[in-house]
Amino acid sequence: MSVKRKSYTPAEKARIALEAIKGNLTAAEAEKARIALEAIKGNLTAAEITARYDVHMTQVNQWKRQALDSLPELFTNKTKALQVDYESQLAELYQQIGRLKVENDFLKKNLINLRDDRRSWLESNHPKLNIRQQCILIVVRKV
Repeated sequence: MSVKRKSYTPAEKARIALEAIKGNLTAAEAEKARIALEAIKGNLTAAEITARYDVHMTQVNQWKRQALDSLPELFTNKTKALQVDYESQLAELYQQIGRLKVENDFLKKNLINLRDDRRSWLESNHPKLNIRQQCILIVVRKV
C-alpha cells in the first residue's frame, strides 16, 4: 500500500505560521482533528499517518489520546445543567426585582409627605417590609 505524503507549499507553510502568530488556529485545529480521526479509525498505521501528514508519531498519539479523552464529554448533558443554573439565576433576579419594587413603592409613597419627622413614615403593618427595613430605607437613626 503506497502512502501519499501531504506536502505543504511554501505559501501554505507561511499561512499556517501566520495563523499561529495571530492565534487563529481553526484551520490547524481542523487538521489536528482530521489526523486524530485517522489514528482512531485505525485504517492507517501510525507510521503511514506520520508520513502522510508530516507530523511526528508522538504528536499523532497525543492528539488521538486527547480526542478519545474528550469523546465522553460530547455525550454529557451539559446544556441541562446550564439550563438549571440559568433558571435559578433568573428566579433569584426576579425575587430581587420584586423586593426592589416594593422598596421603591414604599419610598415613593412616603416621599410625597416630605415631613421632617421621618418616623411618621413608618408603617407598622406594611405587608412586605418590616420596621427595621423601613428604617434602613428612610435612614432613621436610633435615638
